[in-house]
Amino acid sequence: MIEKLGRNTATTFVLGLAAGAVAIAISLLIRSFAGGSFIPELASQTLFSLTPGQFESQAVENFGPLAKYSAFTVAIIIYFILYGLFAVLLTRFHWKGYLRRATLASAVAYVILLIISISLVTITEAHTHTEATSITRLAISLILPQIAFGFILSSFYANVRLSQKKPVLDKKPETTSEIDYSKRVSRTVFLRAAIATIIALPILYLGLNRLFLQHEVQVPPPSSSPLLLPQQSITRPLGFKDPRLTPLLDSEVTPTYLFYRIDINPIVPQVDSTSWTLTVKGQVKNPFTMTNEKIKSMPSVEEYATL
Repeated sequence: MIEKLGRNTATTFVLGLAAGAVAIAISLLIRSFAGGSFIPELASQTLFSLTPGQFESQAVENFGPLAKYSAFTVAIIIYFILYGLFAVLLTRFHWKGYLRRATLASAVAYVILLIISISLVTITEAHTHTEATSITRLAISLILPQIAFGFILSSFYANVRLSQKKPVLDKKPETTSEIDYSKRVSRTVFLRAAIATIIALPILYLGLNRLFLQHEVQVPPPSSSPLLLPQQSITRPLGFKDPRLTPLLDSEVTPTYLFYRIDINPIVPQVDSTSWTLTVKGQVKNPFTMTNEKIKSMPSVEEYATL
């Protein structure tokens, strides 16, 4: 019965999605709290690096921020589908023993996703001439989610025979008791998958929400900022009632925390200012590299500009 259930492609695919939801949730937690790599983010960055500039401009003009977020959403959906396909692929192997099934599933998922991730990073770096992410960090980030995927997928089938007494099977057509047993086993497996999904979905929601918002919300600068003029009492135009726009309307200078951001990254990149460098090369006589501290130490000029 277990082998038959495992060979049912549609059922196995759904179970792979459920186990994959947990793996993706863990990947999001690692990305949010430990700065690990997240494959949908890498995939969307690769897509943007391959997209010609004129198409990017057209997409931004027509769809605004939805252009980059749509690519990121599609990448997440494909990520889910991959886990379903992993589960189907694993039915080609012998599923004997909980630990063996779990180890095999974890290893297969890890190797395939690592190859995909390295390919995405290589393509992105080749087109942008910048380091997308560390391969070592990428490899480490994938370990825990794939272990979770393998062991959770294997647990869906574990000990289901113990929950119901299996009738004696022979070569005769299925009896009523055999059909009832099959239904009970199917319900047991899907119940476990449902529980895993219910646990994973809130984590997915909170993880994505944190990932998108933690760098979008900025703290307003102190009122002593030299470029902020004293607040004045003005009448707000229609459509500008949002209190967050008060600093913008009360000043002739747009505060930094309200300034719009234009880029092709669905998630704001995290830059380590201590290791970041700016390289000037190409059609220059003397190529050079500058650190962040070097740039900050250079003389600066403040001026008003209308954009």
